[in-house]
Amino acid sequence: MLEPAAAQNVAALVAFTIVFGFIATTLTAHSLAGHVLYTNNGVPLFAFALPIIVLVGGVFCVAEYVRTRRLASASLRWPTAAGRVTRCDVIEEIIEEKSDDDDKSRSSKLQHRYQVDLRYAYRVDKRDFIGTEVDRGGTMISGLREVAEKAAAKYRPGQNVKVYYDPERPGHAVLEPASREGALGPLIGAAVCAVVGGLFLTILIKVGFA
Repeated sequence: MLEPAAAQNVAALVAFTIVFGFIATTLTAHSLAGHVLYTNNGVPLFAFALPIIVLVGGVFCVAEYVRTRRLASASLRWPTAAGRVTRCDVIEEIIEEKSDDDDKSRSSKLQHRYQVDLRYAYRVDKRDFIGTEVDRGGTMISGLREVAEKAAAKYRPGQNVKVYYDPERPGHAVLEPASREGALGPLIGAAVCAVVGGLFLTILIKVGFA
């Protein structure tokens, strides 16, 4: 490993535990009862699992947004080092997606994705590092070449840049710590989960217990 002390994604582990714990509890209840459990109006109890899982996903989307903004605020206070861009280009990735048609024949579709390949060199305490991230959003990937090329045009090889690096992990650095690119993604996901999960759960409660 390169970073043996790197913290794990606790939010993902908690979400995994809650979701599959809920599924395991439901299946155990059915097993103990010897049959599928229903509400008074005949709605199976396991049907409530889906909207609850969606709502839990919304909660963790909010938690991810808070975590991202906290890390972004912390990176504004990181020390800086002089850096130089060594590479900035667009990489095209072609993915073959295969699907089964109704006549049992297989068809494939090529999907193009474009990734900004940015690398910049900097030195901290006489140690050389290579950074690849512009901001806390990670490496930029898009389905449109024009979008990726526009992002890559901001930097050119040989350009001097100011690098913000984590003092506890100097190998982790960004160029734009205050960037809000993609910051609203988790909030949008939380709103979708709240609307879909809440509506579905409300319908099930009215149908099952009315």
